[in-house]
Amino acid sequence: MYKYQPKRPVKSFQDLDVYQQTHNLAIKVAKHSQLAPTALEIPKLIATAHSIRFADQNQAIANLEQAMLNCNLMVVYLDQYRDLKTLPIIEVEQISKDYLTVRRKILNLQRSWQKFMNINKLNQK
Repeated sequence: MYKYQPKRPVKSFQDLDVYQQTHNLAIKVAKHSQLAPTALEIPKLIATAHSIRFADQNQAIANLEQAMLNCNLMVVYLDQYRDLKTLPIIEVEQISKDYLTVRRKILNLQRSWQKFMNINKLNQK
């Protein structure tokens, strides 16, 4: 039997699942100096987008777009590291899969925000 457990309310960006996942992934790859800047940028973009989502909606959406781009870049970089044999294949494949999964979640978050923003615009008219 499946037990329903409601998600915790989002009170800050740290409560966002996509922030927590990208933060954990960044920690895993930060030891490789060339990967660190891109990996560390993703949770920062999510936090920034969350903070400005009401004040500057277009920039918030753009930040989520950049976060998704960085997820794609991380997959590319990890594939290159794997092919150069500088990272274990199993580790690279799992981290790449995790980045693609979280990228999809960021897209869902972005769509949710856009829907909310459009509803608010209609209500303000």
